[in-house]
Amino acid sequence: MVDLGEPPAYVDINGGGQAGKPAAPPRRSQQPAGAAPAPGQGQGQGQTRARAGTQRRRQRMSRAADTSAIAHPGRLKRMNTKVRLQLAKQTMHKPYFIRWVTCVQIVTMIMVLILYPIAPFGFGVDTTEGTVKLADGTSATKTKEEAENFWLGPNSQNLILLGAKFTPCMRRDDELSRWQAEQDAKEMANNGCCQQTDGFGCKMQPESECSNLFGTWSKAPCNTIVDCAGKVRTHPCCVGIYGQCYLISLDYCTFLDGIYHEELDSCHKANCLEGICGYGGFSDPDKPNQWFRFFLPMFLHVGLFHLFFNLLFQLSVGTQIERAAGAIRTALIYLLAGVGGNVISGIFTPYQPQVGASGSLYGLLGVMTVELFQSWQLLRNPIGEMIKLFLVLIISLGIGLLPYIDNFAHIGGYIIGVMSAIVFLPYITFGKWDKARKICLLVVTAPLLVATFIVCFVIFYKTQDTDFCSFCNYLNCVPFTADFCSQSNQELSEILVSTGG
Repeated sequence: MVDLGEPPAYVDINGGGQAGKPAAPPRRSQQPAGAAPAPGQGQGQGQTRARAGTQRRRQRMSRAADTSAIAHPGRLKRMNTKVRLQLAKQTMHKPYFIRWVTCVQIVTMIMVLILYPIAPFGFGVDTTEGTVKLADGTSATKTKEEAENFWLGPNSQNLILLGAKFTPCMRRDDELSRWQAEQDAKEMANNGCCQQTDGFGCKMQPESECSNLFGTWSKAPCNTIVDCAGKVRTHPCCVGIYGQCYLISLDYCTFLDGIYHEELDSCHKANCLEGICGYGGFSDPDKPNQWFRFFLPMFLHVGLFHLFFNLLFQLSVGTQIERAAGAIRTALIYLLAGVGGNVISGIFTPYQPQVGASGSLYGLLGVMTVELFQSWQLLRNPIGEMIKLFLVLIISLGIGLLPYIDNFAHIGGYIIGVMSAIVFLPYITFGKWDKARKICLLVVTAPLLVATFIVCFVIFYKTQDTDFCSFCNYLNCVPFTADFCSQSNQELSEILVSTGG
């Protein structure tokens, strides 16, 4: 992960040459050309070549270290034999994990585009008009609104069905539950069955809306009235992603892309949230518990453009990190940063669906930050590298201001990535004091990493307080237009009012 440039050709840490002279090339076998190898000789030659390859890799790493020392004579004292030996012992790994997770993300995106329609393209809200058949048999022109997706992918409702981070599916949300209880109580207090005598069957509605000339109203549910058997014309339709329910006709519900419950006659009997979240609902209907949404968003993306930009970074930076750190360490950091980013995102933006490996990729940026400071003495231009890393962070946070992209997942993933890198990454020491300092940092950071996860999960599941940061919305989305941040609203009351709930 440290770019040290082209090495000189006169360093041999294994004693094969003298200072200022190139090392002698390994001797070739003196066996005549065309002669058959002796028994076991082919195997021995393979082992010799393997040892020679390992020796050459160690020589290159040691020469790279000396190159940095020559370019910066003030650091020459740091490049002692022990440092060169540490560099020589480092193993280069193949990036199996990054390749695997990249393949999974690509295949998943292809399947999503095949199975789900692409949302309207743009930055605002798309309005569609259509003629629908109402419960009384008449037709009317209705409109529906759908948030546009400029990343070229599915809409929010389908992203939630796929496994997006969406807090109401992961825990019992107190505010949403209170709102739902109020709606159910209002419906049960006001609605009754209106038996229409004009041939249009029965439907649940308030007494004030049931015509005295063409119908009779009773408090009993329509499903319990014998004369209404098979004649109920309105059923619960779950619309949107927050559990809004309306008693409307099947045709109207289909136009709104809702979930129709033809077996029910009242909204308080329908658990809209279970249908919206999918995956078979919840083990307890009143307690959402889809914890796997901490992991699934890492393998999903908002659209093709989102996948493309993420993979550019993942394949360039992630591959470089895994070659130095290995598959197990890289996978641990990738997954921990992804989960940590989703937890923190769930705390600050509980009602915004979020997908993508943003937290994991910012975790890799955290790895680069730790590697920069841990290997500061080995770099030719550490200040320049720090400036480049800082610019990457700023640009990425700027991208996080766009709809569907969550800066809180970025920030959370970066913090977890820094701590995870300190705990899991191997490091070079430059003397006893430097070794003691890095060990102390490891001893402090390991329990801090565990404590950070515990505190975040407690806040996520128990506290559910998002009012402590009034300006945090602007860290996640800046409203350049009126509808630009329609998918980044934080107040549930604003969301339900804006969607007609």
